[in-house]
Amino acid sequence: MKAQKTLLFGLFVFALAGGVYFLDYKKSIQQEAQKVVDTTLVRFAKEQINLIEVVKKDEKIVLQRNDQGWSILEPIQDKADSDQIQSLIDIMVEQKWMAVAKESTQFAEADLVEYGLDQPLAAFNIKNNLGQSIKISIGTQKNFEGNSYIRIDDEGKVYVADSIWFTKAENQLIFYRDKRLYRDPLSDVIGFKVKSLSENISLKRTNGSWSSVELDHVLDQNKVREALKKIAETFITEYVFDGEPSKAILDDKGLTGPQVLTVEMSTRDSSWSVNIGLNEKENSLFAITDRPTRLVKLDPALWELVGNMTLDSLRDRVSLTRFSLDQGKKLYMKINGLEMNFQKNNETWEPAQRVPEGYKFD
Repeated sequence: MKAQKTLLFGLFVFALAGGVYFLDYKKSIQQEAQKVVDTTLVRFAKEQINLIEVVKKDEKIVLQRNDQGWSILEPIQDKADSDQIQSLIDIMVEQKWMAVAKESTQFAEADLVEYGLDQPLAAFNIKNNLGQSIKISIGTQKNFEGNSYIRIDDEGKVYVADSIWFTKAENQLIFYRDKRLYRDPLSDVIGFKVKSLSENISLKRTNGSWSSVELDHVLDQNKVREALKKIAETFITEYVFDGEPSKAILDDKGLTGPQVLTVEMSTRDSSWSVNIGLNEKENSLFAITDRPTRLVKLDPALWELVGNMTLDSLRDRVSLTRFSLDQGKKLYMKINGLEMNFQKNNETWEPAQRVPEGYKFD
């Protein structure tokens, strides 16, 4: 009986110890989880963020998510570079603060001057579709390791965070804009015209295949598609002017005269074109687009691509014939003055004339 009581008491103590251990373990897990949450700067789910305001001393940029991606609402209305903005959101949500540089129940402006937070380099006002918002201010100063000083809303803390916040705060409007020269889907393009330095090229796409409008040339489909893709995805390095510039500006940028290159793309419903000029004084490539009209600076590599383009450079140089050799039915050969004709009957080749003496037909 005494042994049984001892056994029961032992089991009770073991169970109690196990319970205490489990509770302590669970508590430590919860504390770790809370610690992760507490060090996160932006505590929104990525997919819920639908508005970002970037406020600087002399500029305000407003970005909004829509069904097609991201758009710029201010200071202009334009398509945004959705990939760049998504990358920015990833950084905001995933980045955590490293340390608390200063903590106070009430900050005076003099307290913020030390960190450049009295007049921040930029403030990101981030909103989600649940009506929640948060403001992340980035100071103009860095610590001795080059890390950023951050303040969340009007909290009484200055955080130390990764230097990437400072880098993102320095981004100008062009960082957020769609920088593709041609923005519509290339799969819709059915007409492609180029005025290069040497000739005019006019192509059409019928049943998924590109061909010349004027000449009966077999084109290398991959070369045509690659040329279209390179032109469409040419990187805009600067938006110089939105709208119709004056003739004096066009002259100054090298966009008038016979040396100007032209590219036109058309779909079933619309057309788009761009004139491209080389400004030797600035050693830069400029372009004027239509629909919408914009004066932009481009990656110089486009000048060589379009300027040297010829119809001959797009021709098919792989296939000797315009049909599969398996479809051949007749063959004529002339070798060393000897003419020979062959024809194919039921998958078997036969000579269409008498085989010369001394020759064996294989």
